[in-house]
Amino acid sequence: MNQSAEQQHKHTRSTIAYQVSRAYLMAQAAKEAIRIAQTGAQAAQQHVDTTRRLLAEGRIVSSDKLTAEVYQRSVSSTVKQAEGQYARALNALKQVMGMDLDSDVSVAAWPTTTDKPAALPGLNEAEGLALENRSDLKATEAGISAAEARTRQAQSLSRPELALPARSCLYAEDPLVDELSWGVMALARINLYNGGANKSRVSAAREERNRLLAEKQARELEIRKQVRDAFAAIEEGRERVTLARKNLRTAGQAVTEINQRYGEGRTILIDLLQSEQALLQSRGETMNARLLLDASLLDLKHATEQLLDSDGGQP
Repeated sequence: MNQSAEQQHKHTRSTIAYQVSRAYLMAQAAKEAIRIAQTGAQAAQQHVDTTRRLLAEGRIVSSDKLTAEVYQRSVSSTVKQAEGQYARALNALKQVMGMDLDSDVSVAAWPTTTDKPAALPGLNEAEGLALENRSDLKATEAGISAAEARTRQAQSLSRPELALPARSCLYAEDPLVDELSWGVMALARINLYNGGANKSRVSAAREERNRLLAEKQARELEIRKQVRDAFAAIEEGRERVTLARKNLRTAGQAVTEINQRYGEGRTILIDLLQSEQALLQSRGETMNARLLLDASLLDLKHATEQLLDSDGGQP
């Protein structure tokens, strides 16, 4: 039972490390979302300034200026939403860290590029590593051993108890004379009736073992599922990151070209604003794809319990 408690403690520490790491990642992503929204708001404000100048020069109609102002307010609302999300992410981080919600905490800016992760092991290898490392599974196995020990202990109470008492007796008057006799007797005792208490103890210990065996099987299945879910999410994240970055480059080029054409009077404002909106969405999708990939890699480390080193600290 002591071994089971130690393994549960280790798993709790690993889970806390995972929760803090994930909450920190979410806060970084929320901070990045503010930056993206602010970039879009700055571009929208520039379009408002441009339409005001062009309207004053009589080159556009007033509806263009009004459209630009509506778009600018819409993007400004997105900034407020991102700021609110960041505040909630910081509160979640404080909570998992056990900090007071009124305390000050900040997170580093999310790297603009994600370092190429180390090559992942094969799926079967990762599952085997998880089943080998998971301390919660080891805790269940220790609990099974304890239940088996209780079963043997309860069974022993129903067996005959054997004893070999020995005694000596000095029957000579002179203590210096070696007239010492020894006697040995075999005794067997058995409790013929105890109200079925021993039988109940054996049955209870066996049922506890069976329950823990079923729990172990369910836990192994859940661990394998966690590993497979993480692998699937990592694959999805990698594909989404690749596509999102291509779309981001294309959307940036489109904004540049349409903005130039609008300044030359060769296109309408709505085309420019639509291209700006597409660029903003591409930035958001790129961020979400990176978040999915980073979070999935973190999920895999948690599933294989690799967030803590052998000394119990974070690597």
